[in-house]
Formats: sequence, C-alpha cells, structure tokens
Amino acid sequence: MKKLVSIAAFVVLGLVVTLLAPYASAQTTPTEGETTPPTTTTEATPSARCTAIKKNLATRLTKVDIAKTAQVKVYEAEQTKIDTLLTTASTAGYDVTALTTAQGVVKAKITTFNDKATVYSTALTTAQNTECMSDETAMKKAVVDARTALVAVRTASQDVRVAFKDSVITALKDYIVWLKTQTNSREAQK
Repeated sequence: MKKLVSIAAFVVLGLVVTLLAPYASAQTTPTEGETTPPTTTTEATPSARCTAIKKNLATRLTKVDIAKTAQVKVYEAEQTKIDTLLTTASTAGYDVTALTTAQGVVKAKITTFNDKATVYSTALTTAQNTECMSDETAMKKAVVDARTALVAVRTASQDVRVAFKDSVITALKDYIVWLKTQTNSREAQK
C-alpha cells in the first residue's frame, strides 16, 4: 500500500511539474539565422519586405507545428499516466469515478487545443499563401486572423493546464488521502 501512495504522489508531482513548466517552444525573439522584417520603408523595397514576411511566416509555421507536436506528446504522456493510475486505483478498490470524470474533462480540453492549433496553422498557411504585393488588404486580414487564432491557441493551452490542476490533481489528492487511510487502517489491524 505504501508503494501505491508513493506512485500516486509521483504522478501528482509529475503532473504539477509538467503543467507549471513554461511553454518552452514559444520564442519572442528571432533565433540565429532568422531574419526580421524591415521596420521602415526606406530599409527595403516592398518586394523585399514581402519576401521577408513570407519567410518569417514559413519559419513561424514550422515552429508552431513542432510546438504543437511536443505539447500534444506531453498531454498524451500525462493521459497515459492517468490511465495507469486508474487501473491501479480500480484494482485497489478505489472508486475511480472522480478520476475518470477528470480525465474526460482533460481529454475534451486537449481536443479543443488540437483544434485551435490546427486553425492557427491553417491561418498561418493562408497568410503565407496570400500575395502581399498585389493584395495588401488581404495580407493584413490574413495576418490579423492568424494573430486571433494564436490567442485562441494560448487560451486553449491554458485551459488544459487549468483542467489538469483543478480536476485531475484534485482527484489524485483525494486518491492519496484514501490510500493513506487504507494504509493506516491496515497497520492498525496488525
């Protein structure tokens, strides 16, 4: 029983560390080899600016796809840990209804995150494919749409973290208390 308590505590610790870690792949400054678009019209011709914008959009799209894949991988790993814990808790005789419900909430939030990240990738692709030289208004609209989609992705990512914190970790804490009670009652019987 002490082993189950330590396993549950380890899972809770892993969830907390994973959820509180900063979103490492989000960078606000250009990396080495990455160019930034010119800031004034005297620095480059409109054609050069358009090329730089398209290059930056392509770089951003690549980074978004990498970050989405990494984030989903983390979420799936946490779901696997919860599945294992559900099996262990059920075998030990614990009522896993709260854990199952919490897992369902988190799965729904992860699906929403996936959907929002796909919309953002699509918006970036649309902006990248828009001809900025001939239709500047459409290009500006595509970039604004991509920015709006980015806000939605960030919100969805935060919602997943909050769901883990509010539902899963709370359910796991209840499970740990139950395990400690079971351990104490067994030790008292000896």
